[in-house]
Formats: sequence, structure tokens, C-alpha cells
Amino acid sequence: MKIKLFSWIAILSLTTTIVSAQKIVYNPAAPDPDAPLTVTIDLEATSNANLAGIDPTPDIYIWTWVENVGDSPTNGSWNASAPANKMTRVGTTGKKYSYTYGPTLKDYFGKSADAMYGNKLGCLAKGIDGAGTPEKKTEDILLLIPRPVIGEQLIGSFPVKLAPTDSVLIDPDDVITLTYGNSLDTLTAMQNVGPDDIYAQLRVTVGGQTFNYCTVANIDVTPTLKMISLGAGKYELQFIPSLFFTDPACVTSAAITAKLATGAKMEKISYKVQRKRAIPGSSVGANPYVVGPPEYPILIPKH
Repeated sequence: MKIKLFSWIAILSLTTTIVSAQKIVYNPAAPDPDAPLTVTIDLEATSNANLAGIDPTPDIYIWTWVENVGDSPTNGSWNASAPANKMTRVGTTGKKYSYTYGPTLKDYFGKSADAMYGNKLGCLAKGIDGAGTPEKKTEDILLLIPRPVIGEQLIGSFPVKLAPTDSVLIDPDDVITLTYGNSLDTLTAMQNVGPDDIYAQLRVTVGGQTFNYCTVANIDVTPTLKMISLGAGKYELQFIPSLFFTDPACVTSAAITAKLATGAKMEKISYKVQRKRAIPGSSVGANPYVVGPPEYPILIPKH
């Protein structure tokens, strides 16, 4: 799905990029059935010590499927994975293994793109024989294959400022891109910004409780909130909510994870952008830095 939010403050879109997670990295981050996909799994970050604790690690194989569509035709059997599913070790240290679905994701599974859209790609890493107690495998790892939207859904445009009730809908496993257009910003305080000057304010509501990614005073000294300069006055930040807000870099990640463990769901993300202060860490009153209209909400439907 691709949704863009146009305003003087930001553009919101669901797009593809390389997004890093603790146990797996997808390239691109949002699977496109019409393109290849590479996954890299870090066995040391997965939960099954029967596989992650092996040293040296033997040959590792991927076992993969698409929910509601079917298993990979190259999986082989659980007790004897097929040679085509052997993963490639990344580097000479650690236990990271990669695998590429190709020539395209749909060709790999022998299914149409339409059949795959809206379902989750599943994979796990295993020994050639996955049997054992516990089994020689990682946990299941799932990622949504987003359904593209033809054209753009225009929510608002400059100079109209969106009301706090305006929103777009996402899934917590979607890849979010926040793009700030500085050339559209008429605030004097936001003129002449440098490539390292723009940060995002982000917070998430889980089970009716709202959590800040970090304290307001620390936003412009938090690297994960820094928006990347694309040139021509555009800045971008990309993340997957379900990973971003549970990563230790988020100061409230433990509280968010605890809420999610009770069955609570992510309900909304709110965001603004701000300019880095001339003196990071100085008081807000002495060195104002918060900019933008009321927070824009990104609603997450029931999931």
C-alpha cells in the first residue's frame, strides 16, 4: 500500500527500503512480488538456542511460505532441506545468513502477484534436518506483502493544514516513510536548515496508553529520529512501527513491549518535525525548537 500525506509539514507514504531488525533484515523492506527479495537472518538474535547456540554453525537452510498461498516448492522435506534453499553465510564472524528469492518473489513461489498481495511472507532458518527437541530451527518470522494502491490518495495539500482528526490507515508491519518538504515551510525559524538539522517527534498509542519515543528534550540528540537529507529541501525517515517502537533505542520500548504482551494493539502514531537546536540539550524556553501544526495522527486499524 502506498499513501502520501502532503502538507507544509510532511509527506507520509508506505514504501520500500532497507530496514534493519534484530533478527532479520529484508532488502527491500516491503516485499514486491515483481522484484527479488533478500533476507538476512542473525541466528544469534533468534530465540531457539538449539540452533543459535551451535558453534561452529553448520549449513543453514531457509524454510519459507506465504500465508494463505502455500509453501515454497523448493523447501524439500523437514528432515532433508533441498540444496536450493541453502543460505549463504555473511562474513566470517557471527552467525548471519542470507537468502535471495528470485528472479522475482512471484516467480520463486510460482504464484501471481495478486495472489500474494495482502498476505504475509513467512520464513525460518533451520538445519538440513530440522528434527530435534527442540527442533533445529528459528521461530517463524513474518512480513506483510503490501497491496499497492493505484495512484495517490491525497489527504491534504499546501497551504491547507490538516485537522487533528484527519488521518491515514496503516498496518503496524507496514514500512512508513515520513518526508518533510522544507521548501514548503513558511516558518522563519525553519529557514536555512542544514542536512543534519531535521528530527521527527514520534509517539505511539498502545491499548489506550500513549508512549513517547523519547523525551521532548532529547529528540534532537536521538540518532534514530534524525531525518535523512535527500537534497532539494527534502528530508526522510523510514521505519516499521512494530519494530521501531519495540527497539531498545526507544526509551519506552520495555513498557510498549509489556503492553503488547498483554494482547494490546498499536492504535495510532502521532508525529511532527522539528529543527535541531543550536545548543542540543539546552532548555526549550531558552532555545525554542518545536515546530509544526498539531500532531498528525496515523491510525492503525484493528489487527
